[in-house]
Amino acid sequence: WASEDATTEFKATWEWDVRQEQRSPALRFGVLRSVAGFLNGAGGTLWLGVNDAGEPIGLTQDLALIKESDPQAREDTFLLRLHEAFKVNLRPHPVGFVRGEWVSVRGQRVVRVAVRAFSGPGVTLKDPKSGEDTVYVRDGNRTIALREDALAAWQARRASQD
Repeated sequence: WASEDATTEFKATWEWDVRQEQRSPALRFGVLRSVAGFLNGAGGTLWLGVNDAGEPIGLTQDLALIKESDPQAREDTFLLRLHEAFKVNLRPHPVGFVRGEWVSVRGQRVVRVAVRAFSGPGVTLKDPKSGEDTVYVRDGNRTIALREDALAAWQARRASQD
């Protein structure tokens, strides 16, 4: 099993905050930010239902938020909601660059989100604090926002590669 790095990220949940025992938009934003970072870099894999130590823990609490009795229908609805969040929040919409799928790892059902590098001017995500469309990139095993000079330098490098 891998550890987090420039192309691998682990998130324990999609939207269920285990500490506060409720839904958390901040957790969803963290997932979207990681996907944007992968899109604006070399691509990568985001694992949902895997904790920071790389241990698969499943998405039982996230799935419990979906009102479907059939487990397969819950998983399908989860992926539909995940992809809808990518469509609504990432600009431009990265059709064909992001693919989520359920897989079993060590007896746990987790979601592997495979992200291909996006060419062009870059993908933005609205920062929930500032409300600004923001470019995120991977910096080692973390995702950071690019601002001002760093953003201009990144855009210049990207334009010269096209």
